[in-house]
Amino acid sequence: MEEGGVRVATLNLWGRNGAWEERRSVLIEGLLELQPDLIAFQEAIVGDGNHGASIASRWPIGEVR
Repeated sequence: MEEGGVRVATLNLWGRNGAWEERRSVLIEGLLELQPDLIAFQEAIVGDGNHGASIASRWPIGEVR
């Protein structure tokens, strides 16, 4: 990767549907290999089973709008 670049990943998690445990282990392995700086998840479980979007960052997020 070029110096100063940012690695971004986005993924629809499909909640915990389907073969969640198997998908979860593949997701963990893939993210460890890719080492993205910023990740956007769609259909992530939020609270008591509701779906939403989540963003994870390697760096502190200073402002949310």
